[in-house]
Amino acid sequence: MKAMILAAGFGVRMRPLTRLRPKPLFPVLNRPIIDILIRQLKKAGCEAVIVNTHHLASLVSDHVAEQDYGIGVRCRFEPVILGTGGGIKNAEDFWDTRPFIVINSDILSDIDIHDAYRFHLTHDDPATLILHDFPEFNNVWVERSDRIIGFHQSGGAGCASEPFRKLAFTGIQIVDPDILDFIPEGTFSSSIDAYDAMLAKGLKLRGHIVNGHYWQDMGSIRGYRRGVRDLLLQRCLIPDIIPEQKETCCGKNLVMGEKSRLRGWNLIGDNLTCEKDCIVSRSIIWDNVLIREGVAVKDSIVADEAIVSAPASGKVIV
Repeated sequence: MKAMILAAGFGVRMRPLTRLRPKPLFPVLNRPIIDILIRQLKKAGCEAVIVNTHHLASLVSDHVAEQDYGIGVRCRFEPVILGTGGGIKNAEDFWDTRPFIVINSDILSDIDIHDAYRFHLTHDDPATLILHDFPEFNNVWVERSDRIIGFHQSGGAGCASEPFRKLAFTGIQIVDPDILDFIPEGTFSSSIDAYDAMLAKGLKLRGHIVNGHYWQDMGSIRGYRRGVRDLLLQRCLIPDIIPEQKETCCGKNLVMGEKSRLRGWNLIGDNLTCEKDCIVSRSIIWDNVLIREGVAVKDSIVADEAIVSAPASGKVIV
């Protein structure tokens, strides 16, 4: 099977951090989130992956080119962002006749993608969306038979032939190549637009309902910090992909001055220097950071090359 990682957004919700790194390269236990996704897709049985890019695209493509994932991974640059649907259409030459997986680049989850793919092969509907009950994002209307009848707030309740409920889309989907016929070429569109068009044409969509799993949208500052925290505290376990999880994860060349210390969970990148009497607590520190004498950093994210010279609590420092 083949897969696509949707990674061409601007990362607006993650600013100012995305001015320095594109979202797919944000560190999660000192490896980029995109590496975790690719390895999860490989574990699910994928033999090839395509990643669409736009913002700071060369950083993503250079990183991917340097890795040995054990499967083919290529990047497809979009000079103008095409959206989730347009990105799938722009990779039309990559797909073959088999169903393929599409996953958002800012999802941290232990959902069994292989199981969802097998489920898709058991029915004739052209798309399977992995859904769950997540009240903050519940906007997919689903009949009790797990048929999807609409999207958004107003979506499809009037079309229901049986009792329905609202669930949330996890950002993971398995689709047949038929979807390409419902996506306009060379213009911005979303995959939801294509699904609406498919429903209007009388085609059926299926939901694969999951529970008892971990899932976090990492596309916001709050979500990114929460995902890192949950990995460090082992609330999310991906043992085959991340074999060692502990409360503090440190990169290379950590220099701690006299009486400086780490408290609670922390993600520490390479080349952190703390001068005397520093405290770092429940924070994410990227690479090449200097924390000045006597400074406490708590519940914060400190980006590459930053110098922290004043106490920081709940801050994003670039």
